[in-house]
Amino acid sequence: MTNDTADAPATVVLRQPALIQRIADRTDLRPNQIKPVLEAALMELGLAIDRGESLNLAGFGKLTVARTRESGAARIAMLKLRRKAGIDADSAPDNAAPPLRNPKQRAKKPATEG
Repeated sequence: MTNDTADAPATVVLRQPALIQRIADRTDLRPNQIKPVLEAALMELGLAIDRGESLNLAGFGKLTVARTRESGAARIAMLKLRRKAGIDADSAPDNAAPPLRNPKQRAKKPATEG
């Protein structure tokens, strides 16, 4: 991957419904199970960035806040993302993480003696 932007293809925007579907394709979860968890995770990531925290997430990389500024009703954050070299859509495993356990298969709590 190079830093040349002159020959770069048009930017593709990944929106939440497509991300939810990609996650569903990698797990045994349905989109309606993924959506609330994804929304909570995105909220926490956004709050961490607002606080200027660095993120170090396996499978994603290390994200640091380079600088921030306020612009009207928006907060603009300039971010730096460092990812492991050689990771791209073609090299990512089809199932990078093991499927999550079905919530209906939760272990039952042991009975308490009383």
